[in-house]
Order: sequence, then structure tokens, then C-alpha cells
Amino acid sequence: MRNQLFAIYALLAVTTPAKANFVVVPIQASGLAYDLSPNNYDNSPSNYENSSSNYNNSASNYDKSPMNYDNSATNYDNGPSGKRRLLLENGRHIGYYNFSKKGVLNLYSQSGRVAYMPSGGKTQSFFLSEGSGWCGTIGNANGQTVIGMTQSCLLQFMSDQ
Repeated sequence: MRNQLFAIYALLAVTTPAKANFVVVPIQASGLAYDLSPNNYDNSPSNYENSSSNYNNSASNYDKSPMNYDNSATNYDNGPSGKRRLLLENGRHIGYYNFSKKGVLNLYSQSGRVAYMPSGGKTQSFFLSEGSGWCGTIGNANGQTVIGMTQSCLLQFMSDQ
């Protein structure tokens, strides 16, 4: 039921706040509408525009690197009391996010970048930074922007706690 509700809400227009926390909710890809699922080529990790092999999305690009202070865990805005937190529904801090200069939305755990959403507006999906894989999607639930994340992706954030 939760996945179905998320899919319905995620179809609503998504607005991404410049400086606000994101709540992360667990989802299953199989529970999403086709428009949001990794079965849709626009959301597929095999689509080059979404690939980590694309330099615009690559972790080797300094704009996305945690070595860049804007993306660093030592930056106050990225910390447990900062403005760019990733939080579970219970308020637990599991990481942070940042936008690159080219508009890529990057998700970081305390040890580095875990996932990203390519710029360009063709997908609402997140992809794993290492290797290739679909990680989740962004949506709007009850007027709040949320990130729906697969269990395997969420575990990468939780393992750094």
C-alpha cells in the first residue's frame, strides 16, 4: 500500500527545494508506476544520460567529489544539524545531498557519494555512483518532497552509521 501511495504522489509535480531536508522512504521498484520505474528507458541505468560513465554524472568529476568542500561531510550544511540532510521518517540523519554546478543532484553518506540524479529533467530516478544500478526516485507526498529508495541503496547509507 505504501508503495502504491508513493507512486501516486510521485506523479505529482516535483519541486526541489534549494535548502531543505529530504525525507527518505523505502520503496520497491515493482510497486511503482511505469513512468517512475527503472523499466522505463528514461529511468534506466543503461541509458547513457543516466550512466555513471557519463562524465557529467561521474564521481571522478570534481563537482561531485566529496573532496570538494561543498560536497564534504565536514561542511556544516551537510552535517546532522545542517540544511541539506537526508532523514528517515523517524528523523534519523543518514546522509546529505548537494547539487553540482550543472544540476546533478548527488546523495552522500558520511563516507562518500552513494547516488545521483542526472540533470536535464528527463528522469526523476537516482542511480548508484559505483557500478550501475537504479537506486530510487524523487516525488511529492503530502506536499513534502521525498526520496523513495530501494532497500539495497538505503542499506549503503545505513552501513555508515
